[in-house]
Amino acid sequence: EHSPSDWIRVLIDSFNDRRTAYEFAVNPAGVKQDRYWFNDGNNDRGWDAVWDVATSRTEQGWQAEFRIPFSQLRFPRQHDGRMGFAVMREVARLNETSTWPLVAMSRVGIVSQFGQLTNLSPGAAPKRLELVPYSVARVTLNPAGDNPLVEGTDPDAVAGLDLKYALTPGLTLTATVNPDFGQVEADPAVVNLSAFETFFPERRPFFVEGSGNFRFDLDCEDDSCTGLFYSRRIGRQPQVEAAVSEDGDVVAPPQTTILGASKLTGRVGQFSVGVLHAITQEERADVREPGVLDTRATVEPLTSYTVVRARREFGNQSNVGFMMTATNRALSDTLRPTLADQAYTGGVDVDFRLTPKYRVSGYWAGSTIHGAADAIASLQENSRHYFQRPDADHVEFDPSRTSLSGHAGQAAVDKIGGERVRFRSGYSFKSPGFDINDVGYVRLADRRNVSNWMQVRYLTPTSWYRSVRVNFNQWAGWNYG
Repeated sequence: EHSPSDWIRVLIDSFNDRRTAYEFAVNPAGVKQDRYWFNDGNNDRGWDAVWDVATSRTEQGWQAEFRIPFSQLRFPRQHDGRMGFAVMREVARLNETSTWPLVAMSRVGIVSQFGQLTNLSPGAAPKRLELVPYSVARVTLNPAGDNPLVEGTDPDAVAGLDLKYALTPGLTLTATVNPDFGQVEADPAVVNLSAFETFFPERRPFFVEGSGNFRFDLDCEDDSCTGLFYSRRIGRQPQVEAAVSEDGDVVAPPQTTILGASKLTGRVGQFSVGVLHAITQEERADVREPGVLDTRATVEPLTSYTVVRARREFGNQSNVGFMMTATNRALSDTLRPTLADQAYTGGVDVDFRLTPKYRVSGYWAGSTIHGAADAIASLQENSRHYFQRPDADHVEFDPSRTSLSGHAGQAAVDKIGGERVRFRSGYSFKSPGFDINDVGYVRLADRRNVSNWMQVRYLTPTSWYRSVRVNFNQWAGWNYG
């Protein structure tokens, strides 16, 4: 994240929309960082640009000279010569941040507080095309005597390609064929003793970059949000376990291979857009039984994922948007009783600013899943639903049904500005049949929740304290019974 040193950060709102920006940062050692800001206060560290900076030390301190090409910024075709601009300096030894212009802690958002650069002439943005091919060779050695039917050495080679192309100054197409995620940081080891799935953050560059364009948050806790799109579903661990006897052995691939994926992200006028499509291949496991020739069993079908997100943004930081997702599987007869054929979700969300300090926000989302009766029965019985539990009169397990549908929503009122007091009051619900986990993430359906939060804060340092925050929380939850 940050090293304990000085940092100089240059931020440019090239669309001059007061909600998106590009950040370029450097420390005295010449270490570079860049990231993309969206929704006025969220940022995406996966964004990567090509730019230069040089640093030098003087008797008075240190200085940095940035060279940022217009080709690395997005801006409208008809540019009026104005861009939002800010400079920040972080001094680690003092735990101090200086900004121009002043980014006040009493106001919400970051980009909306930028100053202005005028009389710029960026001209026509050049067409940006980046191609990154790769190849990997590997040899697997099998110990002698382990299996006489398996070769002692098993050579293999794979190749792939990453592509990035600027269709317009505001829209970028990113595509990948047989992507290589071998250099991605591994997930931490987790011992999960609960009935619920562990949530892991995304680390793969293709999905991290531009992820803000695909956010439709349903649940947020400690600044970690989950919602209609959870990119870790694409390339997931195979979901089906191959049948094997006690003396047998199964060797399954650790994850599903992504044959190809593409996405379109950026802005069209007052709209921010994101469109993603990916296809993962059918995966098979090697099944070894004593005295029987090895066989192969399908553990994940050929699957197609589609995600469409758009948001209309207004000058007062209000916005309204929608999102749709689709998961379609090419199921064989052996997998049809285990996995659903089709899963679709959709939703609308709104963030309306009554004043710079107050807002009303909310969403509504729906889901529907279709499949064989056995697959839908398994879905009813999993930990998100537990329709089979004997103490619930409001849900009923039906082994004959071939679909499962539900909906969810939220409404909240916030005080997001002001120096002394902030608060939030909200109500949310998820019907018993709501399920988005084919390409999204929800931990538990069949819930109604009420929550209230208020914070009293003193942020002006004194001789006794640097800052004081006092929080009051109240929450309650029920199921639909």
